[in-house]
Amino acid sequence: MTYHGDRCRVGTARRAIGLSQSDFAEVLGVHPLTISKWERGVNRPSAWYQELVARIERAAKAGVTGDRVRRVLAGCGSVEALTMLLRKGAG
Repeated sequence: MTYHGDRCRVGTARRAIGLSQSDFAEVLGVHPLTISKWERGVNRPSAWYQELVARIERAAKAGVTGDRVRRVLAGCGSVEALTMLLRKGAG
């Protein structure tokens, strides 16, 4: 079974913040093959990862870069970190 909606969202979010599949996998704490499978629709991200990807997408629309996402998640590793980025904006 292929999950087209999630596939599109994962790839869109990753590209929006300018990260490779390997770098995005590192940010999310998953194996690079997991990202590939999500993007191809082979597997579906869990609800937690779907929410995280949605927040990364929103952060990208606010101008947040992959490096900033990486730094924030490395510091606290939580969805709340991305919410904080959205509240403060891209600056």
